[in-house]
Amino acid sequence: MENKKIGKAYAFFDSDASYEELERDMPEIRDYAQTSEGLQLLLHRGSSRLQVSDRPDTLTKEPKDYRVLSSRLSGGVARERKSLERMDYVLEASCEGMSNERVAGELGDVLNTIYRMYDEDSGQFNGAVVYEDNGEFVFRRWFC
Repeated sequence: MENKKIGKAYAFFDSDASYEELERDMPEIRDYAQTSEGLQLLLHRGSSRLQVSDRPDTLTKEPKDYRVLSSRLSGGVARERKSLERMDYVLEASCEGMSNERVAGELGDVLNTIYRMYDEDSGQFNGAVVYEDNGEFVFRRWFC
């Protein structure tokens, strides 16, 4: 029996959408984002119960500015530093036979769709996708 690798990635984000809206609309979000059929998604409220690794402090506690601003806002907005653990939601993604980086790419497409559906009017979106690559965590802000 062949043991296939399972790719994993995590999206930490804030949204104007409620948890219930995100859960309800996830099939539509996935459809718009054109995610792979085998991609598994699990939505969490915050990161308190998330088990990412044996190094959660280095992953979630350092405050950074994860906002993506529309061009109409980017000029006059002060920087906002917020740790990933303080984001409203975490979307955990995994897929058998995919690399962590590829899963992260699909998760970025999901974040872009969430932004377009719920947050585009505000002109700002807080979020980052995190995945492990050769023992190091890679953080990506997704530009919508």
